[in-house]
Amino acid sequence: MSFGFSLDIKEQIRQATNIVDLVGSYVRLQPKGRMYVGLCPWHDDSKPSLQIDPVRQTYRCWVCNLGGDVFSFIQQMEGVTFPEALKILAERAKIELPRNQFRPKKFRVSAQGHGFETTDDTGTPAGTTDQAAGTPSRSSRPQAIEFDKRELQEAAAWAEGVFHEFLGRLDVDHPVQQYLRKRRITADDIAKFHLGFSPLDRTFLQNQAKNNQRLLQALELTGFIGRGEKGGYYERFSGRLMFPIHDAQGRSVGIGGRVVPGIDVYNADAKYVNTPETPLFSKHQLLYALDLARLAMQKKQRAIVMEGYTDVIAAHQHGFQEAVAVLGTALGPDHIKILKRYVDTIYLVLDGDAAGQKRTAEVLELFVSAHVDVRILTLPENLDPAEFLEAYGAEALDERLKRDSLDALTHAYNIYTRDLDFQNIHQSETALNKLLQLIASGKSSNTSGLLNTESYREEKILQQLAFRFSVSEEFLRRRLREIQAEIRRGETMRERFAQIRGEISEKKTTPPPPQSGEKKLEYRGGSDVTSVTPEWDESEMPVEDDMGFPFEDGTDVTPEGSGSGSPLDTFLSDDALEDPTLLTGEAFEAAADSMDWDRFGKMDAWQREFLTLLFYRPQFLGRARQSLTAERLNYVPAREVFLRMCELDDDGVTPTFDRLLLEFESPKVKSWLVELEAQSVWELDAKSDSELETVLDDMLQSYEQFRIAGRKLQDLGAFRSPKLDEGQKVSMLEQLIREKRQSSRMDIPEKQADATNDARD
Repeated sequence: MSFGFSLDIKEQIRQATNIVDLVGSYVRLQPKGRMYVGLCPWHDDSKPSLQIDPVRQTYRCWVCNLGGDVFSFIQQMEGVTFPEALKILAERAKIELPRNQFRPKKFRVSAQGHGFETTDDTGTPAGTTDQAAGTPSRSSRPQAIEFDKRELQEAAAWAEGVFHEFLGRLDVDHPVQQYLRKRRITADDIAKFHLGFSPLDRTFLQNQAKNNQRLLQALELTGFIGRGEKGGYYERFSGRLMFPIHDAQGRSVGIGGRVVPGIDVYNADAKYVNTPETPLFSKHQLLYALDLARLAMQKKQRAIVMEGYTDVIAAHQHGFQEAVAVLGTALGPDHIKILKRYVDTIYLVLDGDAAGQKRTAEVLELFVSAHVDVRILTLPENLDPAEFLEAYGAEALDERLKRDSLDALTHAYNIYTRDLDFQNIHQSETALNKLLQLIASGKSSNTSGLLNTESYREEKILQQLAFRFSVSEEFLRRRLREIQAEIRRGETMRERFAQIRGEISEKKTTPPPPQSGEKKLEYRGGSDVTSVTPEWDESEMPVEDDMGFPFEDGTDVTPEGSGSGSPLDTFLSDDALEDPTLLTGEAFEAAADSMDWDRFGKMDAWQREFLTLLFYRPQFLGRARQSLTAERLNYVPAREVFLRMCELDDDGVTPTFDRLLLEFESPKVKSWLVELEAQSVWELDAKSDSELETVLDDMLQSYEQFRIAGRKLQDLGAFRSPKLDEGQKVSMLEQLIREKRQSSRMDIPEKQADATNDARD
């Protein structure tokens, strides 16, 4: 759908963004011919299936078929709308966007507190205006404020800066400064990790914000401050040392606070407190210092995962720039998925205490099923990584990583057989079943479908188990297959149960059909006019500037051609959803991402070949338009692409594939286009221009035969209609005879020319 951005702006940003550099900031890429390849971030990729074309400025995964350009890559990686992706890339390219733009996805927090509400008691957004009078609602509830993701990140960065500045002003004898010296955290470390301190002041951030309600509500939504039962704000981290948390691109998304010896704080039993789950912060999808460690990971091809923030700082001090930390949770599947984008090997460095051993046992199944080389190092003498580095140095840790780290299966074997009396049948059977269950769980989660394929490590561990437990390898393999079957049956039952629950929930929550008025939509492929019913999304109305405040200078933010002031001239209706052929223009893009494309039917081979030929030779469009109209392309996405190419041609712009991609803002459409274009290269690259012209001529001729056949059926149906009287039928026959005679006369010169050529031969 169009959000009011001009093609010139999009083209300027696209040209300023190198797709290899962009994708490479998320995924480790390797050159392969003229392309680059890497592990796909959208599925469990065991070998590089993501391909980057630096010439086309496109990407495509050959397994999950996701593809597109720089805009759709950001949309899919960051989970943002097109305007947000455009802003991210514009900032990256240092290009200033015009102010007349629509708002991206917003998050709303109610000024009433107690959670982040989106509506008032009547179901209307809190603080809305009386449409008749244009005045604020009489509701006594405070006005709700909406924020986009960028503004929340800016608020989080502001609070992070306030804490950092306050730490720099503390006296050298302050307990925080003493603690930092004790942990050997220097001024350079404080600057690098942007550490801060939250004083024992329950109104600190409020005072710093000078009671700016918009900023305070943004801080509440990002979890930096809380709201009490009586509605007042309170400091969530008073008296704690602050560790800012960033995403992979270095944007502030949250913060962690640590208790400092000598400072009495609320909830002192919790050594670390992080911001709660927010629109920016999810502890299962973030790693501390990933933004600082990413490049070192790619260079060294390994990641070192620790459990504490200070452990990571100590590791970076000693040259382990690839070190990161989990955020108060165990290393999980999302963490491994993120790390697999950058490295082949992940080292989990655990404290040497009993708690570290327990946490390892809890996630062993994950390590076995991760399909990445995850190695586990347990430090000796109950030391944490920072203490070990201080006592033994960087070389000792590096040596232990290489020598003493164990793969997950070996580590599991050591855990489950430690202090085991192999003569005790019950103990032995319990330990053996745990190990087989672990191996089976890892194999059943293998997305490659090779459930019966045993890796080298699994083969060796089965041999070892057979020897240690005095059983045959065949018995172990048979038992392993039985456990795998049990796991698959359980997964099938859970999926079916979830499906049933989903169907019941959908029936309960299906909204009533919209009651808004009708709006006419002209179908650009012909003369028909189709009636559709729009649904307006008020969050998309252009009522705010790029900082989220209402325009005060009278700026016109309505894009050209959007008469109603909405970013969509039409939206989706029940009629359009029932008959997707009614969708055209912006209504098509509005539905493209959410609709199952099977409802568009199937694209026949003729339409596919026709589009791929135009992608490969856009200069053929003029000849094609002389012979056919858009109605021939009854597959809706194909019809829309052809119409966009015709519009570009009418504007004097060559409809190259690169320019065509800019015409669409839907990631799903872009992905489909890239898939089609890739086929055009494979199928047509070996043909000469004359051969391609022959292909086009054959296609247009087959289209003419198709049109004539359709016309005959249409005429035959009309002739047999009882609504025609004898006179009308006679007139129709006379018209058909005249058309036939005229067609025959036009064919005579061509036949004479063919005869002359035959005589010469």
